[in-house]
Amino acid sequence: MKLAGHTESPRPEKNAGYRTGGLLKWGYESRFPGASVTGVVGHVGYFLPSESKAEEATSLDASLVQGHKELSSLDAKFSRLSEEEEKLEVEIQRLIAKKEELLDHKNSVASQFEKTNEKVSKDLAEWKNLEEEIKRADDNWYGGKERLAQANTSWQLFKERLEL
Repeated sequence: MKLAGHTESPRPEKNAGYRTGGLLKWGYESRFPGASVTGVVGHVGYFLPSESKAEEATSLDASLVQGHKELSSLDAKFSRLSEEEEKLEVEIQRLIAKKEELLDHKNSVASQFEKTNEKVSKDLAEWKNLEEEIKRADDNWYGGKERLAQANTSWQLFKERLEL
């Protein structure tokens, strides 16, 4: 690992503190026994007052660890929510497909309903016509019966007059 001696920041002590925290996090001291972080940073050209910069490095390291924990937690939540969203999307697609099937079936039933309604309307109109014909036939039959009764009465009267 190599630390650059020149940075874009006008405050090198801030960059040095960041680098120090990063070196502590990466375990620089455990990889190079006997080396110290202040020595490495000093080697690059920065002077670190040991107490304040070490505290700042420790604070930044703790902050980075806490930030990493928060990021891990948020990443887990995000993954869980993404999975839930995906499940919901699948359920929505299933429901949309079911709705389309239902609408197709509904349209089919509506078509059958319309055809049956037309047939029933025609049958009803034919039945009404037939009913009128039956009524006229009944009227004609009763009228014929009455005329026959009158004719019989007239015949009886005529027959009685002839026999006299």
